[in-house]
Amino acid sequence: MMAEPNKNPKKPAATGYLVTVKKDGFRRCGRAWAGSIQVKADELSAADLATLEADYMFTVEAQD
Repeated sequence: MMAEPNKNPKKPAATGYLVTVKKDGFRRCGRAWAGSIQVKADELSAADLATLEADYMFTVEAQD
């Protein structure tokens, strides 16, 4: 019997994120944000990442 191919291959973890804020100086997750900032993955907790992704003032793009 052949094994089923993995239909949901796991994506490699992002090494960082490009975080863009709509208004400079906006504060979230204990820091003030301005423009677009490259953030290393280990600088954000899972909760911080979820907070930024849920906030309409931010766009978060995973970077490999």
